[in-house]
Amino acid sequence: MFDLRYMAGMSSAAVNLNISILSHHLASGDLDSILDPARQPVLMRQGEVDGIVLMHHWPEPIARELSAHFPVVSIVHSYPDLPIDTVGTDDRQGMMTIVRHLHASGYKNIGFFGLCPEVSWSRSRFAGFVEAMVTLGLHFSIDRVIPISTLEALAARPFPETEWANSLSTVEKSGTTAWVASSIMTGLTLHRFFSKRGLAIPRDVAITGFHRQAPQSSDGPLLTSVDVTDEELGAAALRRLIHRIKNPAESKRSILLPVTFHQGDSSPSYPQKNSSEIVPLHSSARQSRRGNHPIKTANDDLSEATPPSKAETTRNH
Repeated sequence: MFDLRYMAGMSSAAVNLNISILSHHLASGDLDSILDPARQPVLMRQGEVDGIVLMHHWPEPIARELSAHFPVVSIVHSYPDLPIDTVGTDDRQGMMTIVRHLHASGYKNIGFFGLCPEVSWSRSRFAGFVEAMVTLGLHFSIDRVIPISTLEALAARPFPETEWANSLSTVEKSGTTAWVASSIMTGLTLHRFFSKRGLAIPRDVAITGFHRQAPQSSDGPLLTSVDVTDEELGAAALRRLIHRIKNPAESKRSILLPVTFHQGDSSPSYPQKNSSEIVPLHSSARQSRRGNHPIKTANDDLSEATPPSKAETTRNH
């Protein structure tokens, strides 16, 4: 689903850029096949690929080998030690928007669920959360931070309870009344956890997600969240790749797209201040918005346009 929306954005941008793109999908257990010439796409073997866009999380050894031979841009996932540009969400702005929303709604004891040191966007969003708490004068406690595994962080759907459930129960009893989740899937997992224990959301506990509202049944929970459309991310990644191909000596960059706040059912409604854009989240919001060498795109089977109307933030590494 998300792959299709990334591709829709890249396809739209490719028409305007007058280039061709090649999509190649791999299962998570077969990612190293991209390094084997005998199993690569024909155009890649023939030297007709000028650059690569990586979707989702790739093992660093594979990303390193690809970046040694091609210009590479990654969507959302960053590789600090590799010469790979990243196009992603402005996690710092997003977390400030979310924490400000909760603070304005009267919450002070706010926890963070879903820290995974192995996943770059989880680290980035956690850092943004801590900064937002400090900026707004709220007490940050590491005891209110619940870590999860890499598989859980990258899960395509809400995941079962593991070791984190005991930690979460302990922290919840200490008076933590609002939780910021590192993603929509971690947020939906939280929602299920508290609902199973008879807590009313948001009356007893508030929950927010991050980056898109996952497709659900019409009666599923709608989490308060911030988002950048996948189409925008795909289009921006392709534009960045073309720029990198034309400017190979340019320093490594991170292109951060500003987020939009979506009020859901999992936190109290409150007028937002200093947000770039506010959009109420309803069921209809779940619908997707939608002669040259080819540019290759690649993705594994784990789940995370038109030219963007918003300004893009560029970080120079």
